[in-house]
Amino acid sequence: MIKNWIRIHSHEKLTVEQVASEFKMTPVYLTKLFREYEKMTTIHFINLTKIKQAEELLLTTDLSVKEIAYELSFENEKYFLRVFKQISSLTPTKYRDAYAKTYLNNVEVDPTIPLPEDRGNQ
Repeated sequence: MIKNWIRIHSHEKLTVEQVASEFKMTPVYLTKLFREYEKMTTIHFINLTKIKQAEELLLTTDLSVKEIAYELSFENEKYFLRVFKQISSLTPTKYRDAYAKTYLNNVEVDPTIPLPEDRGNQ
């Protein structure tokens, strides 16, 4: 439930305090739960969620890196670049260049939809 809330609100500027408050718990307790069940801190999960969305935006739009950082409410482009590289091991531009063609030719992204069989006039 908390993870879904973070995903839904990931375009907003999220803090651990804000998420904890939403679920009526302390930031320390929330982070304890994340460490126990997700093996990461709350802020790492928030950033991971945002970077996954950034990766998709890089591959499906022609938004600039700066626009994507703004879209996902990162405080500034340099911070976005640093977090992106920590999580994906590439800069956003290198990620876009490396995976754009792979993404567009991926059946999971754009699965074929079978045409309905012609059932005639029943």
